[in-house]
Amino acid sequence: MVSTEAQATRKRRHPGEVSFVRKILDVSIVGLTLYFSVYLYEGAAWDSRYQSGALLAVVSFFLIAEISGLYRTSRGLGLIAELLRTWMVWSGTMLVLLLAAYALKITGDLSRVALGMWFLATPLILALWRSLVYLLLRHESYSRSAAIAGADDTGVRLASVLGDQSEHGYRLEGFYDDRDIGRTTFKGEKKGGFGDLVQRAKQGDVDTIYITLPIMAEDRIRQ
Repeated sequence: MVSTEAQATRKRRHPGEVSFVRKILDVSIVGLTLYFSVYLYEGAAWDSRYQSGALLAVVSFFLIAEISGLYRTSRGLGLIAELLRTWMVWSGTMLVLLLAAYALKITGDLSRVALGMWFLATPLILALWRSLVYLLLRHESYSRSAAIAGADDTGVRLASVLGDQSEHGYRLEGFYDDRDIGRTTFKGEKKGGFGDLVQRAKQGDVDTIYITLPIMAEDRIRQ
């Protein structure tokens, strides 16, 4: 089975742009949540101690997220798996902060209540916006359309997998094959031949094409 990204003519966000926005949003939540936690509990007590803590938290979260592959693999994760990975990244960030605070012997100078609010509120906010993105991806207009080139048993199994994992943001557009249905065990409905699939990809109606033809059909795949 081969997967290929169709060159859609309609405008879509580049994965790199989406990843950059996710990183900016995450680190902004980490820093701003600390600021508002301190402000709500201590008023005007925001000083260099908290500013340094916010900077260390932002850098730590970013590095741990990169090392864990949070942004690289989140597209393929289900919601629960991504939330768990995000919590692990935040837990690692808290561990770094606690070790730094003990090493510098400043734990007694910081508000435990404000920090507690921050420790609890940050992962909740991170989880909230990820859940909203998940709901948007499940909506048809925000999903990536996928087509299967090959009306056969392999294509049917792949369609079942895509249907079971719709949270990944893929919407099955249909099956395409030049072969007559009577020559295969396929019992479904074809949307057209390979020429129709190429045309729909050029028009931007298909984002990803999965080729499930057998290896002996190499010439047909190249066409």
